[in-house]
Amino acid sequence: MARPHRKIETTVSPPRWPEWVSWCALGLALALVVTRATMSEYLRDTAEVMPGSEAVPRAPGPATSLGLDLLCCVPAILVLARRMGDRSFVLRAPRSFIPLAMLSAWMLLSTLWAADKFAALVTAFHWASAMSLLWAAAQLVRGWVQMRLVAAVLFALLTVYAIQAFNFRFLDAPATLKTWNENRAKMMAERGLVEGSFVARQFEEKLRSVEVFGFFNSPNTFGAVASLLLLVGAGLLVQRVVEREQAKWAVPAVAIPMAAGLAVLAMTKSKGAATTVVLGLIALAALGRFRGFVAGHARAAYWTGVIAVIGGILAIAGYGLATGRLPTSTLTFRWHYWTGAARMIKDHPLLGTGWSNFSLDYLSHRLPSAPEEVKDPHNLLVRFFSELGIIGGALAIAWLLRLWWELTRPTTPPEMALPREAIRPAVVKFVAAVAGSATLLYLLVGVDWAREPIEFMLLRSLYLGVMIVAASVAGLRSLETQEADDRPAPWILYGVLLGVAGMLVHNLVDFSIFETAPLLIFAVLTGSALGVRASESSETSPRRAGNAILVAPMLAWLLAVLLVWGPIATAERKADEADDSIRRSQFATAEKLLTEANTAAWGLNSDYAYRAARAAARISGPEHWQQLMETAIRENPKDSSSYRGHAAAEMNKGRPDAARVRADYDAAVRLDPHNVRLRIEYAEVLGRLGDRAAARAQYAAALYYNDQLERNEKKRLSAEEIAELEKKIDEPR
Repeated sequence: MARPHRKIETTVSPPRWPEWVSWCALGLALALVVTRATMSEYLRDTAEVMPGSEAVPRAPGPATSLGLDLLCCVPAILVLARRMGDRSFVLRAPRSFIPLAMLSAWMLLSTLWAADKFAALVTAFHWASAMSLLWAAAQLVRGWVQMRLVAAVLFALLTVYAIQAFNFRFLDAPATLKTWNENRAKMMAERGLVEGSFVARQFEEKLRSVEVFGFFNSPNTFGAVASLLLLVGAGLLVQRVVEREQAKWAVPAVAIPMAAGLAVLAMTKSKGAATTVVLGLIALAALGRFRGFVAGHARAAYWTGVIAVIGGILAIAGYGLATGRLPTSTLTFRWHYWTGAARMIKDHPLLGTGWSNFSLDYLSHRLPSAPEEVKDPHNLLVRFFSELGIIGGALAIAWLLRLWWELTRPTTPPEMALPREAIRPAVVKFVAAVAGSATLLYLLVGVDWAREPIEFMLLRSLYLGVMIVAASVAGLRSLETQEADDRPAPWILYGVLLGVAGMLVHNLVDFSIFETAPLLIFAVLTGSALGVRASESSETSPRRAGNAILVAPMLAWLLAVLLVWGPIATAERKADEADDSIRRSQFATAEKLLTEANTAAWGLNSDYAYRAARAAARISGPEHWQQLMETAIRENPKDSSSYRGHAAAEMNKGRPDAARVRADYDAAVRLDPHNVRLRIEYAEVLGRLGDRAAARAQYAAALYYNDQLERNEKKRLSAEEIAELEKKIDEPR
């Protein structure tokens, strides 16, 4: 008789690989943010390369930025991959993602009607990649462990910024100024600066002012990022005080980086950023006193905040309309931008000018008293409406309103304890992996190995070390164990919410959120807060989507690699080679390379055609480089410099066509009618063509627009220049 089989009971643990996928995705997201938060990126190099100039280390250009944008989409793809392999993993779908997705798509679509299609495409990719990180963070941050680690890693950036700021302020800047004083003539020649010109004076003044701007484009942006991270640090600090456990070492561990961050804020001299920090700290203190009351009246608190913002905007607008200016000089400059933007919206109400195309249309719409040639209106809402039209502006407002509704529901976050079998990463190992990956990524894409000094590499090593220490001590529960802390941390969440709210409020008078690094920091923190706030009602588990949930994004990602990143990377490489050829005075080679670069970039970047024409002008007849200027005009019909270059080619012919020259300068003047120097340049050209009456009219226009500028404006003509123009106007006919 056969013996019966004995039933063996086993306990099958759920597979752990899905959790590892999520942790890898979160680590990659943070590493990408840290990488881009500690490097400078540029869309175009505004300094013209001169023959004989020394090659300097190249900062990461648009190809590197686009490559990093595509990498920023990988965490979202990993989230979708986990969803395909782990049906118990549900995706969060807050309704704020709907207008956000539509806004991002509209932004990319605006490339079709933008004059500068290259700028529109590249910067729209920056936005889309940041919003991809926001979505991924909302899926990955599902408890207090992740929230604490995200806050600790990003807060540690303050220590890196402090080192960079002190190094620049007390070492690099004095050394650069000394070199300038010793080699002034040579350095001016290398940059194509003319002694006594406004551009030369502006460059030298900026050099001597020692502006501390960190890895960003302006001190205000540096201050805005510092203020955001300081408020995150304030949340970390209060949380440590409330918990009391290990407070003797934990509180100083957070307070020291905060002190360094305050020093950075002071060096930037950004009043807006300082105001944001003060208001954020007041709000944090108010939460400590009235948190229960706010929780019981959450809906009323939300609408009170909305009404306060709208009321503030209307009050500022009313003051500006009544007086024609705002209380301070810097705010008055903003009023100039917004007034010009209002005229732009009137002319392009539905579609706008195209993303990142504000500067091209602003010149023809600005007030005669507005001297600055700005790229951004210094107000996020004004930018959305002016560059994306009413459609884009409405989508942006819908997104922000819904986002903040979700971020404030419920007011008191639920307690979320990790299951016993869940992965709990060691804090130091996780932080070291993030910081180490960020450093490695920077070394791969952000370093010009042929020209970067060894001291720079040592500085990056210092960044790595201090960041690991600062993030670890901010995230550890105790010194005895490295296990991640899963205790509720509402004060950290409040600090994050106040930080991102402060960033948005600050950007009602600034543009910092649209620089790549601040945008990514904002996105990850906002997504993390959404993830912690998310409730079961915001979760969805699509069963019929099947493989399309991953295949469609992967296909779009691969197409972006092949059709966008690949061609632009090829074009940038050729353009860099062309710069080296110009330094060696090999202008024919430079022209050829720049023409090939323009073709490789699908003709989207008119700058390549313009630079090719400039190179050809040194060796070719005017007919040839005039054709290249025509290409630049065709690719960007709103760039006045191309029309001036086209006219210059015509003037270099034996018998220039006066009508053609006039047409070019008339087009340039239509694009920038209040430009005093352009009017003078046009007048001088008309004088060479023998049309004295038209020249006198342009000189008179130059004096008129000069008189519209404020008396203390640096762009005003000097007394000697005014006297010279008046003399030319009074010359006998």
